[in-house]
Amino acid sequence: LWQDLPDANTTTRAVYGHVAVALSTKHVLVLGGKLERRTRPEEPLPVHLFDAQHRAWSVLTKRTCTQSPCIRWGHCACLISSGVLLLGGCNSLYNLCDCWLFQPTSCTWCKVALGHNIEVRSFASAVAVSSNEARGQRPDSMIVFGGQWCNGGPYEYLNEVLKIHQVDALQHAQMRASASLPHCSGEEPKPRAQHLAAATHLLGGRHMVVAGGCNANFIFDDVWSLCLDRWSWSRLQCSGVSPLVSMHRSPEQNFRVAPLRQLMLGARGGLMVVSEGDDALTAIHLLDLDRHKWQLIEQCRAPEWRKNSAAVRLGREVFVFGGIASKSTSRRNQHEIEVGEASMPVNILRVRTSLWWPHVRLLFQGLNDSCSSFSILAGLPQLVQLIMEFLHADQDLEAAV
Repeated sequence: LWQDLPDANTTTRAVYGHVAVALSTKHVLVLGGKLERRTRPEEPLPVHLFDAQHRAWSVLTKRTCTQSPCIRWGHCACLISSGVLLLGGCNSLYNLCDCWLFQPTSCTWCKVALGHNIEVRSFASAVAVSSNEARGQRPDSMIVFGGQWCNGGPYEYLNEVLKIHQVDALQHAQMRASASLPHCSGEEPKPRAQHLAAATHLLGGRHMVVAGGCNANFIFDDVWSLCLDRWSWSRLQCSGVSPLVSMHRSPEQNFRVAPLRQLMLGARGGLMVVSEGDDALTAIHLLDLDRHKWQLIEQCRAPEWRKNSAAVRLGREVFVFGGIASKSTSRRNQHEIEVGEASMPVNILRVRTSLWWPHVRLLFQGLNDSCSSFSILAGLPQLVQLIMEFLHADQDLEAAV
């Protein structure tokens, strides 16, 4: 069941191409994005803070120091141990490949010098991971895949993997980091942009799952896994109805990016994709990584789908910010952009039983695997918690989207 939430009235809010980063279980940082009004390329990057507990916005742009990245959209950003790491993007004049670190406690930006010349890129995807294989350690690295850049009109697409790590402080508000292009074995995904990416341990070890995306001619519906321990690619053959197969692409237009990106978030037992469904409404699919199967989640009163929005997950709550909506079905099928008010709409999704039952099944399977070592008692607290969630799932679990 979906429910609308009121939106704060501000004309500086990003419309699309922005990035949302969870700072804690209560606060979300929203960085950049393409605004409805005309902007100057040298303007500072808009920074907004969303209080998820009180549903309130704060504008941090004017609080940042004089040094800050320029306005942009289609950039990457992840929370690592030293702050929020931002890379690339584009604006009305520039392809960008600069790297910045935002430190929320002091509300300051530091430019990060990379020890490697990297390609300019926008609409790539990135995940935060820990260099140590042990689970539970705070992420200290950002893995970036794909992206596109404007080559004087036509767009060029990438399929390289970029790793940014070892972020250290220098003098005069400067920082440095190591950037490398790991050599990956196995069949590689085709070059693409606007794809989905999420980090997971559910495939055994550390993996980055990449799904969908597009190039100049095609929209992809494939799913790939990159093992971050061996740097090897493998394609996942997934059954069920994929949320990626129903999209269509109009002919490529120079200097214009048709917004196609969907949203992928981690969920217990797999990954959740928020995407465009029937009649331009929002749909939710789960990708079960145990069975490699897509599942469509039934919902009521789904809101209108907004393209190139941004999302984070805070516990059981998933927040989706902004994006742009088409005005009619015909224009939507042609992927033409028609921007309305510059706003950041927020809706509430109430999750029902069907979303949680697969996780109980997966837990029982895990307990069966561990019975031989007599460790079943170690999993009982988690089992009791999940059973209670299952029994009370008919009482709607609120998730703001």
